[in-house]
Amino acid sequence: MRPDPELLREGTRLAHLVLLSAAAGLNALQLVAEGWPTEQANQAGEQLRAGLRDVFERRGVAGVVLGEASVFQILLGEGMEQAVETTDVQRLMAGRGAVNTLRKAMLLNGVDLMRSGGFTSIVHQDEEIAHTVSAFDRSLEALQREGLA
Repeated sequence: MRPDPELLREGTRLAHLVLLSAAAGLNALQLVAEGWPTEQANQAGEQLRAGLRDVFERRGVAGVVLGEASVFQILLGEGMEQAVETTDVQRLMAGRGAVNTLRKAMLLNGVDLMRSGGFTSIVHQDEEIAHTVSAFDRSLEALQREGLA
């Protein structure tokens, strides 16, 4: 089978793709300049952090949820709040390490963390936040059943 001669003509289709990508990039930058996407992502981040903290408290699991704006990070274990305040690096790294098991449990519940946390964006609405908080609750429940939290 011979390749399509149009694909072999250097630059023809590539130029169209570059123009399309540039137009999409310009639109994205215009939206970001309006400010509302950032504000919406930040609100989603606060809503998610509050929900995750509620689950920790309700389940009586030791840990802390950190972050600001659209970013969140989860640390598991006793004394994490104090470790954050005192910048106890060894303790903080231990808290991040314990999250590997949590990440696996979250994957089983349909949520993929970025190691020990993540970030929200304008696509994270109430439904996605509720799904993530519910997955966190089920994941902590599983860890408690196994004696890991």
